[in-house]
Amino acid sequence: MQHYHYWADEQLAVRAHRLANESTASHCASAPERLRGLGLVPLQHPESTVRLLEHALDLGLLGVELSSHAPGRELSDPAYEPFWARAEETGAILFLHPFGCTSTSG
Repeated sequence: MQHYHYWADEQLAVRAHRLANESTASHCASAPERLRGLGLVPLQHPESTVRLLEHALDLGLLGVELSSHAPGRELSDPAYEPFWARAEETGAILFLHPFGCTSTSG
């Protein structure tokens, strides 16, 4: 989960995700006929997810990639409802990467 920066506090996570989104958008802009990108949102800070989803979309990214869970939260957590609603409203692509899970069964 290191590439999602789910270990970062909110200020660092927002900065890291903004930079990642901007870098991805810049790279895709170098060959727009071939490349389309996805950004990132800090799932460990649900209150920042809508703002960073909108940031990614404003940069021309198609949506965001996220992990199957963030530390201490499941994707069904009600704190994510504004994020899911905004993604639906905008038609954003949400790429769910099954990177880790909370299951303890082996």
